This record gives sequence, C-alpha cells and structure tokens, in this order.
Amino acid sequence: MCSDSAGGPYIGRAKRGIPIRLAPEGFRRPTGLAYTTSGDIHFMWHELAKAFCLVLIIEGILPFLYPNRWRELVASLAQADDRVLRLIGFISMLAGAVFLWVIK
Repeated sequence: MCSDSAGGPYIGRAKRGIPIRLAPEGFRRPTGLAYTTSGDIHFMWHELAKAFCLVLIIEGILPFLYPNRWRELVASLAQADDRVLRLIGFISMLAGAVFLWVIK
C-alpha cells in the first residue's frame, strides 16, 4: 500500500495513472454518470461506437446481397400504413431489448 500527495492510501494505479483508492469500511460509492471517471466515459463511448458500427454492417447485408429485393421491400414499406410501421418498430425495439437482457 502507498500514499499519494494528498495523504490518502491507494493500491497501485489503474488505467491512465488514476490511483485506486481504498474506501472506508461500509462505504458504498454512489452509482451514476456523475461518479464515473473519464476512463469509464471513454469506454462507454467506445462501446456505443462499436455497437453503431455493427448496426451499419447488419443493415448493409440485405442491400449488398439482394439489391433488387431490398428495393422492392423499401417500396412496399413506403406504401405501408403508419400503424404497421410503428408496430414493426416496436417489435424490433422489444426484440432488441429482450436479446440484450438475455446476453447480459
């Protein structure tokens, strides 16, 4: 165990030289964005960027493999009722949330 310039005890250093401090016994660090370090925020944005890239890859598979069928699908979606499109969007969001919960 070491001591930093402020006199607080810490164990080694985490990523980017941020000291890992020891908390008093029974202390629970509050959760939330306001209490994250800059490394945590960087990691979050990096993960979101990777997820967005995967969405672009998956969205591009159909137009790449079947451009004529994809064009027909888009034309039929343009003619669809708003309620049908909202239902498709809701089911897609629900399926994504369920799959995310399952893999978590």
